[in-house]
Amino acid sequence: MKDKITLSPEMAKEETQKWLDARRVKASKIENSKELIETIEMAFLDGFLEFDEETKVLKQKLEFPIQNDKGETTVKSLEYAPRLRQIKITQATEGVSASNFNAILTAYVSAITGQAKAIIGALDTDDFATSRAIATFFM
Repeated sequence: MKDKITLSPEMAKEETQKWLDARRVKASKIENSKELIETIEMAFLDGFLEFDEETKVLKQKLEFPIQNDKGETTVKSLEYAPRLRQIKITQATEGVSASNFNAILTAYVSAITGQAKAIIGALDTDDFATSRAIATFFM
């Protein structure tokens, strides 16, 4: 991902809609997910999300990159696959308690991005809020 580029509110809405259209999200889900969509729009607006129309990949630049014990940055961004097979969800949620919604969301984000659950669990809460909003559209 290039350096962070901020968008106008209109462009942020357009980019969000392009991603939702590429995901083929139903109108009823969009209508019932206004708050989540606003979270995604704000991430576009602030320059933390970028949608590649050609590959349909959504990239999230982490506001708070993950660092190792030496203070070296190890993860700067996440890439969300355009589609996801159920087998990936089954594998990612294996052993996750159905009553632990945060763990379920972590597993979904892990499956969508291909990152280990430990990496997703290390996200800052602000970065995870964006990840959580994105993951909801895969459920």
